[in-house]
Amino acid sequence: MLGVAGLPAVIQFCVMLFLPESPRWLFLKNRKDEAISVLSNIYTYERLEDEVNYLTAVSEQEMQKRKNIRYMDVFRSVEIRNAFFVGAGLQ
Repeated sequence: MLGVAGLPAVIQFCVMLFLPESPRWLFLKNRKDEAISVLSNIYTYERLEDEVNYLTAVSEQEMQKRKNIRYMDVFRSVEIRNAFFVGAGLQ
């Protein structure tokens, strides 16, 4: 029974080893050459330029957001604060 349930997980794990990283993640980590090579496998040259420009703009916005976030901002939302305390209580 365990083998039947575990077989799809093993297959998925093996397939995931060959998947490329997310181009957005690569852009955020300043690995732009790798991101462009991943995108070039997906898009044509014309569309590739648009995607690179979009990812550049999004990564700049993301970096600006990260500079303005503090740890105490998490606790301002009631839902997130409650989820945090429930999770901490379950530990």
